[in-house]
Amino acid sequence: FDKALALMDKFEQAGKDYLFIIASQIDPYGPYWERIMRNPRYVYANANIYTDSLIRGCDYLVSLSSCESWGYSIREALANGVAVIGSKGVPEIERVVKDGMNGYLIDRNLTDVDSAMIDKIFDDKPIFLHWIESAKACNDGEKWEQLFRRGEL
Repeated sequence: FDKALALMDKFEQAGKDYLFIIASQIDPYGPYWERIMRNPRYVYANANIYTDSLIRGCDYLVSLSSCESWGYSIREALANGVAVIGSKGVPEIERVVKDGMNGYLIDRNLTDVDSAMIDKIFDDKPIFLHWIESAKACNDGEKWEQLFRRGEL
């Protein structure tokens, strides 16, 4: 969680308003969790009760992993009309997240996250509109696997 928390620090320094929902199967303990629980901008949600409605309420899913085997949460977010902020250099993330189309690829160490990138992340309305339309297609019965195979996810 250290990378995600560092990204949120950058958002705060840029004066951006956000709510960071952490969905995890890991019990909340340790220094990261202590920090999360003290900050009203962070919300913990047990992943065992993770629902599509929780995902649909987000602007972005943040996945700053150093590796991904299948990227299920990323695909689930995209299928629900939610763009992804993911790690560059992770093949499974790069295979699914198309930078500037359905999310953003950033350096996992945040070296490329400056104020211009933060403004882009917060102010890029076309990316939201594109994925809202994809979510409508999924909700109208078109399976997200079909969108993925066509290259739209």
